[in-house]
Amino acid sequence: MYPISIDDSQVNCDSTSIYQSILWLLTDDATQEYNPPHRFILIGELVGNINDPKFLSRITESIRDFDCMPDCDEILKVLDTKYLSRPEYSEKDCLKTRAIVIGALFRYVLLRNFYSEFFEKGGPAFCFDIKKRNVFVNSDEVLDFIELKSSEILLDYVKTLPSRESQKDEVSNIIFLMAENSLKYKSDVFSFERDMWKEIKDNLPTVDKKKSIYPFLKGGAEECFLIFRKNFIVDLYLDYSFIYAKMTALGLFKKIGHVPFVDWLFIQKYITDSQHQMLLNKGQLYSLGNTNSANRVNNFNYAFSNLIK
Repeated sequence: MYPISIDDSQVNCDSTSIYQSILWLLTDDATQEYNPPHRFILIGELVGNINDPKFLSRITESIRDFDCMPDCDEILKVLDTKYLSRPEYSEKDCLKTRAIVIGALFRYVLLRNFYSEFFEKGGPAFCFDIKKRNVFVNSDEVLDFIELKSSEILLDYVKTLPSRESQKDEVSNIIFLMAENSLKYKSDVFSFERDMWKEIKDNLPTVDKKKSIYPFLKGGAEECFLIFRKNFIVDLYLDYSFIYAKMTALGLFKKIGHVPFVDWLFIQKYITDSQHQMLLNKGQLYSLGNTNSANRVNNFNYAFSNLIK
């Protein structure tokens, strides 16, 4: 938990201007300038500088709208009865302290709502404490938890890549994006993770291509796929996009994503080196809706007739 002094003011603006800035940061337009964690951190800091009870009340109402939030009223009741009833706090001190706690609470709610899948099996609850003229909140713990979960998901994805070189390229891209965000938002929130990914890149194990993933989920699916590949792959990008989307939709093939699927095709020698690079350069596969022509559907039904009777 880190301290926030009730004597500090980081924003020299009136509450109306601060509130308008918060409303803008909650719009889609703000996502063009601020990525999610930095945007929510900034919102929390801005709320902590509001000195008008009217606007704090509006923020509190917004917090209550989130289903992921524990009892907001109970938290504010503890704040009022346990802390703000102390005689050493002036009315101004109480307003500032309340703003800081509500700001931290709003930040927590926004983060938890945006990263809801990370909290499905637990995660840190919101908590705070007040000692003398410092408010302590656990926003650092929440951010650490989110960063750890994000890194776990990225690492699991990297492990699916079939070669050490493709893994190193992906890790390099992750490091670059983290550094780019640090420069863009003048923040070093992910400095620890960036160093961790550098360490991972330097110590990636060599991947045995013979132990490539086996993506088929149903007996006979591979044989049907090979029939389709042999007879109906004309436009590499469109046809492979279609067969991947169709098989995953029917539960015949693992949803491994664009790059792992293209790498798998290459490892199995279903495509050449130049074709492999061309498909990687496409960025992502087409969806089923964009490739689901009558001709391809007929071809699929023919190749997979043993499985879709």
